[in-house]
Amino acid sequence: ASPGFYPAPAAAGILGLSFGNNTLCGPEHTCWPPLLDSLPPPAPDAFTLCADGDRGAALVLGGVDHSLALGGREGGREAGREGGKKGGIGYVPMLPPFAHYWIRVKDLRIRGESLFLPVLAAAAAAAAAAGLEEGRRCAPSLPSSILVPRPPMPCALASRAAIPTVTSSSSSGGGGGDGGGSAEEATLHPALDDVPLDTAMVDSGNSATCFPEPVFDALRFRLAELVKDVPAVADVAGGQTLFDGYGRRLSVQELALLPSLDLVLEGEEVEGGEEGAGPGAEEGTEKGTEEGRKRRKEVVLTLTPADYLHNEGGFYFLKIIRYGHWAIGQTFLRRRYLEVDRANKRMGFAMPVEGCVPPSRGK
Repeated sequence: ASPGFYPAPAAAGILGLSFGNNTLCGPEHTCWPPLLDSLPPPAPDAFTLCADGDRGAALVLGGVDHSLALGGREGGREAGREGGKKGGIGYVPMLPPFAHYWIRVKDLRIRGESLFLPVLAAAAAAAAAAGLEEGRRCAPSLPSSILVPRPPMPCALASRAAIPTVTSSSSSGGGGGDGGGSAEEATLHPALDDVPLDTAMVDSGNSATCFPEPVFDALRFRLAELVKDVPAVADVAGGQTLFDGYGRRLSVQELALLPSLDLVLEGEEVEGGEEGAGPGAEEGTEKGTEEGRKRRKEVVLTLTPADYLHNEGGFYFLKIIRYGHWAIGQTFLRRRYLEVDRANKRMGFAMPVEGCVPPSRGK
């Protein structure tokens, strides 16, 4: 690990747990065979991360442990939410190509108000104006009149620019770019600066969390309107807010005014006539199928101010970064149960049991 990045001797490096067919391996990046690909059979192709802040953490390799999740069962809309109905695991399908862990974002809400859907609508309008294909989610530019009073941030023309993946179907997980994955899994890898606007990478090695530029800007200006009595957020013209990268002192009263943020993920499909297995499963996107009407659950990950702010010596810093695409990092995962079921191409989110120690095992 880089000096000062992780406290020694608590950590001596970073353990890579992505799929083996990772196109970032090459002349500039030396990659060892992923640990999960090296586990002897019949170890399940899955792992579990549990973190409860400074109170404890657990890592399960080659399997899942539902006892680490609060509720320990499949849940619905409230899975992973702070407060309210907390029980259950909310499952989200992974998106191809299977190199990193990609999932779909449905919305970002603040006090029940959607911030992301207007961004998607603006991107679609810009794409249509540019004559791009219908249904595009990644627009080449957003007019400065939309959402943000600043020059537009570019978004690449191809929604999924790809580079070849070096893959051998007969490989058993050798080094370099040879991951041993199937040709179906390893055909394309999206360039990281050209990810569709509704697609997020789950990255436990990211010490913060990344929001796409237009979403970050929408959040910045909406918060400035909602909490006008907090200069560290509202003084946009001064250019020294938390969103500008500055550390600011915040009183207890100011912290109490800051809202929570709800990141809404697209969950698994359920039959339209069923309630689903867990609280709040009644919401979702409906679509017709041969078997009847189906919808997708919403899996909601809530960030409180304590999650998205970092206190260092009395100064608070924002743990959300303006970037080219969504990256769900430690801002979300520092107090979360995360189940990565690679065999079934899905990820499960929940709140952790206290200290990541199941009651049956004691403290």
